Amino acid sequence: MLVSFFLFPFILCAVIRYIFKIQTNYTIQGGNKMKTNKLSYEEQVLKIGNGKMLEPGFYNADLEKVEDINGFLKSRTPNEKTDSIRYAIFEKDDTSIRSEKCYNLRNMCAVVLPQNLKTIEEEAFSFCFNLKEIVFPDGLEEIGEDAFLMSGLQSVTIPASVKMIRESAFRVCENLVSFTIEENEKPGFVIYLGSRMFEDCSKLRDLSLSNCVLHIPNEFCQKCNSLTNVDLPESVLTIDAWAFGRCHNLETVKIDANIEYIDNCAFALSENFDIEYCGIKTSINDLGSESFCDRLKWVHELITKSETAINSKKIEEIKSLLKCHDNYSLDTTQVNYELVKAIRVILGIDERNEA
Repeated sequence: MLVSFFLFPFILCAVIRYIFKIQTNYTIQGGNKMKTNKLSYEEQVLKIGNGKMLEPGFYNADLEKVEDINGFLKSRTPNEKTDSIRYAIFEKDDTSIRSEKCYNLRNMCAVVLPQNLKTIEEEAFSFCFNLKEIVFPDGLEEIGEDAFLMSGLQSVTIPASVKMIRESAFRVCENLVSFTIEENEKPGFVIYLGSRMFEDCSKLRDLSLSNCVLHIPNEFCQKCNSLTNVDLPESVLTIDAWAFGRCHNLETVKIDANIEYIDNCAFALSENFDIEYCGIKTSINDLGSESFCDRLKWVHELITKSETAINSKKIEEIKSLLKCHDNYSLDTTQVNYELVKAIRVILGIDERNEA
């Protein structure tokens, strides 16, 4: 009896730690998301089953199996059966999730993905409005077009193994707040990101991309109005049109000196931001004349903070141009295309492609 009395606190602590491990993927330290425990396949199933190990399939709110997962067809309309589905547990050894497998399961709130998963096909989880979290297994390589379109995801961490996230994969995820791509240390590893990936993700405010990203595609974060800071990794070489357009609350942007190309309207109609740091190499291939079309202050900051990357003669030419130009104002919100074109000429950017 006495031994049991002394052992009880230790047993209680062990139980609490186990429960905490089951329920927690991440902890916040100093504002940064630090990975602690990525739940295993078995742990996720136990979490859904309240400690009971369930077999693969679709389940309702009472954890009664309603359908075998591999026999469930996408060609259906919402009905009582599909509306009752709350949980999806995939076969442990499946390597892909077929197109539209969980399409429009509006009340589904939890998914356990296969531990050997390689591919999530297009629209696999689109319109899953109540799907708030998902654990992507290490080894995942591809996420298809519209895979999580208009889902309820709040925080997403992409494992370092992912090579491709296709177009609109997380578009209009209105509750998505945080998105992280883990670093892959393998030399030469590159991840492809599709266009419109986060378009209309109105609550997205924490965006962390890995140094395996070389290209920011068109309309990448367009209309992400909670995004205030953009810190692009030094690996990024190109930024396409409207990549961060219409981000009305954007305050600071950090772009590394390695940048080679910024397309027209890349930051257009993102009216309030300043440059924390930007360098432009003399070998830059193109700077779109409307890249920052409503912020001449951006042009001014771009030049004054790039003096180590552009030779002094060009810097003085541009400063003189800015100083004497009749319509130049740091506070202007009007586009002055002639001024921007003149700067492009001084930087040696070929204007012949503008025709």
